[in-house]
Amino acid sequence: MSLFLIGDPHGRIDEYLKLLASLPPGSRSVTLGDMYLGRPDVHLPELPAEHKFLRGNHDDPALCRAHPNFLGDFGYLPDDELFFVSGAQTASWRVLGHSKYWYRDEELSESDLNKAIAIYKETRPKLVISHTAPSEAAREILKGLHGSYFLNKEVDIESRTSRALQEMFEAHQPSAWYFGHFHVNRESLIGKTAFRCLGEMAVYELPQPVFQACGL
Repeated sequence: MSLFLIGDPHGRIDEYLKLLASLPPGSRSVTLGDMYLGRPDVHLPELPAEHKFLRGNHDDPALCRAHPNFLGDFGYLPDDELFFVSGAQTASWRVLGHSKYWYRDEELSESDLNKAIAIYKETRPKLVISHTAPSEAAREILKGLHGSYFLNKEVDIESRTSRALQEMFEAHQPSAWYFGHFHVNRESLIGKTAFRCLGEMAVYELPQPVFQACGL
């Protein structure tokens, strides 16, 4: 079965549901975060089991963990040799301004990130999906992008999530690494790893030979 990755929906749930319905029959999907769970006008119904999502920095962590389609904070899918990590740091102006939709546990704790790093080093995955990117990849994605929005995104480069992801990357370079968060469609090859950032609601089908029997 094909596995599709989907960029941040940002609360556009009706559009997101139509997108899922448009995928080929039997397809699976993982959305890379920022569903906007926790906002009063956003309701994500229970989806078929083959459709999962990660948690972004604009998602209420408690609501995500209670949702049946939440893939999890971090983990490894052995059938697909796929590792995943949720969470990210919000732009600095939101944190400093105590934004209404800013969650103090938007990033995994140091303890959980250390657990994730240990699993990653043990499993040495072929593919990785996350909401944000390792520090080095984030720099490459932001290179040449101008304006206050992308300037604010630069704070994420040294967040504890990006630093933890960077530690993973330096310990083992997977074949490919996919993420959202930066809202642009961009690719970058760093070492042996092809990094791909997906823009808002962008859809990317993972190469079929890698995915034979995903346990989603």
